[in-house]
Amino acid sequence: MQFDFTGDKNSLIGKKIGRQPTGDKLKVAFICNYGDNCGIATYSRMLIDEISKKADVKIFAEDNPRTTETENVIKCWKRGGSMIDAMQRVLDWKPDIVHIQHEFGLFPNATKFLKMLEMLNPIPYVLTLHSVYEHLDKTICTAYIKNIIVHSETGMNTLEDWDTIITIFMLLNMAV
Repeated sequence: MQFDFTGDKNSLIGKKIGRQPTGDKLKVAFICNYGDNCGIATYSRMLIDEISKKADVKIFAEDNPRTTETENVIKCWKRGGSMIDAMQRVLDWKPDIVHIQHEFGLFPNATKFLKMLEMLNPIPYVLTLHSVYEHLDKTICTAYIKNIIVHSETGMNTLEDWDTIITIFMLLNMAV
């Protein structure tokens, strides 16, 4: 499946995802570790820098000492902790779509992770899986996710082998 975002949020929202636009620019909420010394944080920064050129972006970041809070970066969750307050902040901002950067080490508590996804159900969301596993405990969490981005054909094939109905986007290269 090929995905091309031209900046027209109607190409993303509405018929394709099921949510009506809320303003002039697409509002994208990112849930990620940001500003940290981590490959996922670096990936998130590069992706956010590009998407910010076409959309209104707010980052709901992991609360750690290396992340600087700004108007668009809100430190509001900790690894393994409850995501309820953070998700309420996301919902209060009223994004058109939420993009979650996921690694099992960032969200080690399956119950709290699933509660986060449950709270996001009213909003279209996509989740980048930076690792795909076939372990039962990981499969249960992943099966609940509706829209997944993976970075490898192996990850995509693993997800397609499961008896779940999800949309999978595969990013082969990220050119910045």
